[in-house]
Amino acid sequence: MPDELRDVPRSHALKTGEIFFGEQQERCDCLVWDISKSGAMIEVDLDAEAPETLRLISSGLALDQLCKVIWRDGRKVGLKFVV
Repeated sequence: MPDELRDVPRSHALKTGEIFFGEQQERCDCLVWDISKSGAMIEVDLDAEAPETLRLISSGLALDQLCKVIWRDGRKVGLKFVV
């Protein structure tokens, strides 16, 4: 198994959420796979690529966080929380 490259370990979440982006605050449902205090991995079903900056909200995780996209792999997107 490859070494963990993250500074902070993530916990499994498997909760639903929404991302908000763009000038008109478009929204899209997502699944939050895992989360840490510094970021999260989500899965989205977007026709276009997710923007570089977005807002992630999940009531199940009590989360409302501005995020920066770090990586993409198909429908999965790695996010870093912006402080």
